[in-house]
Amino acid sequence: CSSSGVLRRRPSQRWEITQQEVFAQLPYLQLSILEKAASFVRKGGRLIYSTCSVLDVENDGVVDEFERTRAFSNLGFSRWDFGLDEANDKSSTCNYAHGKHTVTMLPTEYGNDG
Repeated sequence: CSSSGVLRRRPSQRWEITQQEVFAQLPYLQLSILEKAASFVRKGGRLIYSTCSVLDVENDGVVDEFERTRAFSNLGFSRWDFGLDEANDKSSTCNYAHGKHTVTMLPTEYGNDG
């Protein structure tokens, strides 16, 4: 991934990766890896896609594309809500509470790197 979520610990990353890589190359590479990984998940298992990026194109964008693939539908995957209770989770980064099933963990809200 672009490592955008760890820029505070690796500030030089800003100059080591290009906009072309982030928006044109990385999402396709990540989708390819995700599709390949999906083929190794046993029936009834879970596939969790996680990056150290805070960019939508590398996170929700890749997940949304994966859900449109044959791998998602043919291998019997379904959305998983992370056990979050929509009514009780007020986090602005809990996308499940906003009709999606992803969580973006930002340093400002969780005290972690992205």
